[in-house]
Amino acid sequence: TVNDTVNKLRPVKYTNKLLNKQDIGFIAHEVQEIYPEIVNGVKDGTEYQSINYIALIPILVNEIQLLKEEVRILKEKDQEKSNK
Repeated sequence: TVNDTVNKLRPVKYTNKLLNKQDIGFIAHEVQEIYPEIVNGVKDGTEYQSINYIALIPILVNEIQLLKEEVRILKEKDQEKSNK
């Protein structure tokens, strides 16, 4: 499922070689192992790989929705215990 794979994403600080500056994001070949459809290029290819970060939005929104539902359920259980 989507939420199982989100935990495998590893945010990192890295040097963006195209812009020659520090950046924050993901390592493309690591993301490619999880979500190959959002990574362009091949690891160690002649051109740099890139990540379609826009495509991560629906994945992350789904994760937020699942977490909100889990929090709602836990709050209901806690409320039920408080009422006893």
